[in-house]
Amino acid sequence: MSRVEKPDPPAGRPLRFLAVGGLNTAAGLTVIYAARYGLGFGDVAANIIGYACGLAISFVLNARWTFRYRSRVLPALLRFLLAFLIAYGTNLLCLLLLLHVVGIPGVLAQAASIVPYTVVFYLLSRHFAFRQTQPGLAQDAGTLGVRT
Repeated sequence: MSRVEKPDPPAGRPLRFLAVGGLNTAAGLTVIYAARYGLGFGDVAANIIGYACGLAISFVLNARWTFRYRSRVLPALLRFLLAFLIAYGTNLLCLLLLLHVVGIPGVLAQAASIVPYTVVFYLLSRHFAFRQTQPGLAQDAGTLGVRT
């Protein structure tokens, strides 16, 4: 029996993307603090471990829930990581511009730089990382989901 997917309301994907972002941020910070203060890792190692966990959560939840991706995993993962790097580069560029050109305080610059990061990451995730290669068709093994 084939499962019929419901139409996605216009705000559905962006809202799910933001929810996933909140969840992976909370999980990543929890892992960072646990690694740093509970397990004795240094700040950089704890940060790398926490971001890796957050990115893994983000990839899985965004693929399955936000974008309902049903195609090959490895190409999507590589595109997702590239999308993250581009979004993070956008974040850093905005941060540096706000700090050194506009001259606003660091706390405000950090908060403001989240906006372009989120917009760029969402657009790249939707149109690049999780683009459907065969919409509406069941995929082979090695995918994130199988339609029943």
